[in-house]
Amino acid sequence: IGKSPDNIRLYYDEILPNLKKAVFKHLQLSIEDFQICFGSNASEFFSRVVDTVKPESILIAENEFISSQRYATIRRLEGAEIHTVSLYKNEQIKRFPIPPNTDLVIFSHVDSSTQVCINRDEMEMILDTIKPECTVVIDIVQSFFNVPVDWSTILQDRPNVFLIGSMIKHSRCGEGNAFIVYHKTNKLEPKSGWTAYLSGLQSNITSTTDKLLYDERYKWNGGTPCNIRNTYIAWKTLELAPSISSQHSYVMNLHSYFKQESKLKCVDELRRTESDYCSNTMCFWCDESVKELIYNLEKSGITGIDYKSVCDKAANRYIIRIGMGIHNLKSDIDLLIFRLREAGFISASND
Repeated sequence: IGKSPDNIRLYYDEILPNLKKAVFKHLQLSIEDFQICFGSNASEFFSRVVDTVKPESILIAENEFISSQRYATIRRLEGAEIHTVSLYKNEQIKRFPIPPNTDLVIFSHVDSSTQVCINRDEMEMILDTIKPECTVVIDIVQSFFNVPVDWSTILQDRPNVFLIGSMIKHSRCGEGNAFIVYHKTNKLEPKSGWTAYLSGLQSNITSTTDKLLYDERYKWNGGTPCNIRNTYIAWKTLELAPSISSQHSYVMNLHSYFKQESKLKCVDELRRTESDYCSNTMCFWCDESVKELIYNLEKSGITGIDYKSVCDKAANRYIIRIGMGIHNLKSDIDLLIFRLREAGFISASND
């Protein structure tokens, strides 16, 4: 599926509408109330929101992913105030003050480094403390196709909230498949690209002298579609996939078996003990040998388990992330535990 005129029409007339239905099904959102725009990557949507809001005061979660940190830094260099809040801890998230005059809040549903997941009550608490005129961006790149969430009930009366996500992580649909979701009553007029007003192409109009024009369904779009093939694959993958709830339940059983046999405790063990509302990726503290450990694991013949090392600068320690999915079997976990024992990551004292 290339970029011939026929396939561009296929992209807009068939692929995107069906991908929208599939994404909304997994986010538990209604097409009647919410809108979605697709793009090349999550960063472009962060940039577009920041350029549109032009915030003078930003509240951003500590250790937020580098993409949103970068755009906050750009605004700081332009004179905006930047405030931080620590969200991604092992213990329950408590109510925290929002600095006065804050006009943009950015945080993740699932933290990129530790995979700590904000639960439903905590999410409601955070959003309830933010005034309706303040724009909120929730990064769901690590959350989408990972943790089951009924976003419709959370966002229904909050038109100031945007979800920015991607299909490159847990849904494994490849690059070029990011999205921004918002309530149809949101009134922001984004500084978006030429594909935000496709209907104007017929008359060679993209704006008036004093206002950008939009097609509502493409309002936050950028430029030329990035990867039509991967967008098609994403549509078919998400359309046929089991529900996130059923996938999550299966992976939680794998996690329980792994922790029972390994005796290892996750970075967010306390939260996982209290609830299974957590990421499909487990994180464990490690030392600088983590890179060699991952190298050896990747060579060991274990299929379908994802590994990544993260340096937690605040704790001056490393983290190893181990991700599982519905493609994994109990035998994969047995082999993983064997290799971790072989490498000394699981010691005799854990048994």
